[in-house]
Amino acid sequence: MELRPILVFDSGFGGLSILDRLIREMPSEKYVYFGDNAFAPYGIRSTEEVQTRTIAVVRSLVNAYDPRAIVIACNTATSAAIQELRTIYKALPVIGTEPAIKPAVLAVEGITDRLPRILALATPITLKEKKFQDLMSRFAGRAEIDLLPAPELVSIIESQTDVDERAIAYLRDCSTKKGFTPPYDAIVLGCTHFPFVKKSIQTVFGPEAPVFDSSDGVARRTKDLLAEIRTDGSLSLQFDCSSPNPDAFRQRCVSLLRQLGCFAGGED
Repeated sequence: MELRPILVFDSGFGGLSILDRLIREMPSEKYVYFGDNAFAPYGIRSTEEVQTRTIAVVRSLVNAYDPRAIVIACNTATSAAIQELRTIYKALPVIGTEPAIKPAVLAVEGITDRLPRILALATPITLKEKKFQDLMSRFAGRAEIDLLPAPELVSIIESQTDVDERAIAYLRDCSTKKGFTPPYDAIVLGCTHFPFVKKSIQTVFGPEAPVFDSSDGVARRTKDLLAEIRTDGSLSLQFDCSSPNPDAFRQRCVSLLRQLGCFAGGED
């Protein structure tokens, strides 16, 4: 039986870090990856703009591809629109992302006689939304968590030009303005774009600090929610975007997946 695809939605290329883990967890599935790069970056827009845009684009994608699951591979879009999407698509699993505060705290809690220091980087929307504030409150008193809004980091990654050098300069400037003092005991990447500059982030905030993102948890949750899993087929990937150059977008997606070490063929 031919199963319907898993739809993976992001504002641009960042959600490929989630797609990478989905493929590792379920390598015989059919995936449609969509990047809304004509509207990116989401992190510099208002919550209302992101919510309206996310719902509209996901609606059009569901009509076009008839997916059996929707993965919102964007922390900003998750914060702004996940509850509304779950209300609209009650019959479909709708999986969002959230910063990996819990695994970071559990990993470093008790390693010293002081509270562990954790840095969480994300977009301003993610950090201010109730969903994230509730998450923070669950771990109050168990770690010292510094929050660093880094909206321009997404644009740097999407630009594909001198990414590491510009990322390091930008993060150092952000850290100085906030008065933060590296190194940290752990680093949380609260945006799916940020794994692409993981080494640059560690350079600024702690070369030895373990880095946590939401990709593993999202992949496991998606697998758990699917009624059926393909195990006897080959990987199938389809790329779609809102930019006027879909071929260039597809080529960049393939290149970034190979950079992550996962992509091994199966592209439609």
